[in-house]
Amino acid sequence: MVHAYLNLYPQLDKSLEGVDIEVSGQIISIPSVQGRSSRFEFSIYNSSTSTNGETILLPKKVRLNWYGNVPALQLGEHWQLRIRLKRPWSYANPGSFDYEKWLFEHGIRATGYVRSKGNNQRVHATSILNPTYFLRATLNQKLERTKGKFSAVIKALVLGERGQMDSQRWQVLTQTGTNHLLAISGLHVGIVSGFIYFIVLFLWKRSEKLCLCVVAQRIAALAAIFAAVFYAMLAGFSIPTQRAMIMAAVVFLSVYSMQSLRAWNILSIALLCVLLLDPFSVLSPGFWLSFLAVSIILFSIKGKPSKSVGWYNLVRIQIVLGLGLLPLTLLFFQQASLISPLANLFAVPWVSFLVVPIALTGSLFLLISETVGSWILECANILLEIFWAVLDFLHALPFASLHHAIPIWTIIPAVFGILLLLSPKGWPGKTLSLVLLSPLVFAQVAGIPENDLRLTTLDVGQGLSVVLEIGDQVLVYDTGPKFSSRFNAGEAVVVPYLRHRGVDSIDTLIVSHGDKDHAGGLQGILTNINVEHLLGSHIKGYQHDQTRICKAGMSWQWKSVNFQFLHPPEITEDKKTLSSNNSSCVLLVQHPSGSVLLAGDIEKPIEKQLIDVQADLLDIDVLIAPHHGSNTSSTGAFIRATSPDYVVFTTGYRNPYGFPDEKVVSRYKEFGSDLVNTASHGMITFNFSDKNGLQLLPGYREVRQRFWHSKF
Repeated sequence: MVHAYLNLYPQLDKSLEGVDIEVSGQIISIPSVQGRSSRFEFSIYNSSTSTNGETILLPKKVRLNWYGNVPALQLGEHWQLRIRLKRPWSYANPGSFDYEKWLFEHGIRATGYVRSKGNNQRVHATSILNPTYFLRATLNQKLERTKGKFSAVIKALVLGERGQMDSQRWQVLTQTGTNHLLAISGLHVGIVSGFIYFIVLFLWKRSEKLCLCVVAQRIAALAAIFAAVFYAMLAGFSIPTQRAMIMAAVVFLSVYSMQSLRAWNILSIALLCVLLLDPFSVLSPGFWLSFLAVSIILFSIKGKPSKSVGWYNLVRIQIVLGLGLLPLTLLFFQQASLISPLANLFAVPWVSFLVVPIALTGSLFLLISETVGSWILECANILLEIFWAVLDFLHALPFASLHHAIPIWTIIPAVFGILLLLSPKGWPGKTLSLVLLSPLVFAQVAGIPENDLRLTTLDVGQGLSVVLEIGDQVLVYDTGPKFSSRFNAGEAVVVPYLRHRGVDSIDTLIVSHGDKDHAGGLQGILTNINVEHLLGSHIKGYQHDQTRICKAGMSWQWKSVNFQFLHPPEITEDKKTLSSNNSSCVLLVQHPSGSVLLAGDIEKPIEKQLIDVQADLLDIDVLIAPHHGSNTSSTGAFIRATSPDYVVFTTGYRNPYGFPDEKVVSRYKEFGSDLVNTASHGMITFNFSDKNGLQLLPGYREVRQRFWHSKF
């Protein structure tokens, strides 16, 4: 509780959201540059600010973006900035990354941006008096000047900075089960510290006088601990690196003390130390996967090193790890790599014994001679070229990865099944392990009754994406926004949600129109999940075999649910002047227990046209508010014609447009509609059932509420 309080306090006061604040502080992370923007963590020195004569505490640590003409920023610099902040916020959908939890784990209590119209100025450059910041900043600058093909990968291995890795490479790493190699974790820290241990041990034993002064094993153990701490310092003492450093320190302290500790005792002490340092490490999947991996190895070799180290043992360990980590991997990520043992059999020694030592050596040589350092790093680039060629080949195999959502209850029998499977020969009941593991493979996430309709409006921020499920058939309407080349809602929200639901194929994907807050995630979806049919008003340029333009009158039926487009009319020469918003595909969905209107971004003229032409179809139960609640839409006449019981606004928290507009909200309230908003409720779900009628389920932000989540 004390640790949670220290991490949460002080929180950003709600009255300070969106208000200009003058702060002084220090950049405490390596800035991540993308295009004309830069993102970094900032430690605020002034602990409070005054508003209307009242003193209000400020968070100690914030995460900032700086857009436009950004000056060259470096870790460790002191700045005076004018900023605007907001409380931590993240998408609230099953399967999505919990950004608020990540911020909490890193002690960040607000996010925001630097105001360009401020007296922003550098106060002090990075000082050598802070060796960690100075060394990391210097290395980062020199690595930036080495323009190798895999410079982003080298920065990840040396400095722990993975922000410049593109999504395609991450996908290859994930689907081959080798993404752990790009984190500075126990494997790399252990190998580096072990390498230093044996070098110092060998050299120290060459001198009889030195051995008489200090036992060789002790001085080598101290050198190994120093190497682990130094590597962790290079990585900025990130959370995974701290765990690895503690593990290495416990191992070599036992060597220094000349005590023969069992491997399980060392693992237990390391686990205790990690939890004492950071009790909320348990919130991270990396914590469970790293300690479980070591435990599986120890259990499979019966807690003591094998006397015969050969290819058989290496292959066996990789297979055991792949199988042992499968339940948690499926639980955390709804996917697992089937070729992970084969890929890691090559990748682990290649990266850990070749790439990492050479990359570290080359980076440190940059501090002495950039010419020599660049030459050494070029060798690392060549090794990474080979590494990536092998991974690309394995990734292209049709059976490379498995996408499979599992019910959480399957974890318990799976754990016992794996323990039985890995148990020593002769243990009774080993065949029972297959029975215990079978739910992990065959159990499915609970679906919906055959003729029911499940309407889910995803929380994609300022944008729109709706998923409709009828039995085993799935329709997706719009794909959410695209924020950058590395991040779009299709890949970050829609696909993870579908995986969470056990969906591996979309029957129909509709893109209402071409605006990026509706179509931005399209490519992310097409790349990651099978789509049978693609419909929309602006879908040229996307590679797909089954593509059609939506037009009024087009209709189809799935079981007891009818679908019909009400707009746009068939495009003729005189109708090509429709704006992007007003060319939105308007979809009417009718179930025996209720109906839904998905109106895209249509504005007042099209609303009037629908009233004039389709008035008999507009009396509905659920309305996805046109244009996110903008005052350009939702006229009084349209509200009366549709007479919705429920209205869903799809907006981003504190979006710059002020959606939904207060006038629009008032008009719907006057009519008596119940209003819900993805910004405050998170994912919003309606069930249409012959048995129970129309039901609005609690918003996902309320369902998943944890103490680190901001309350709205």
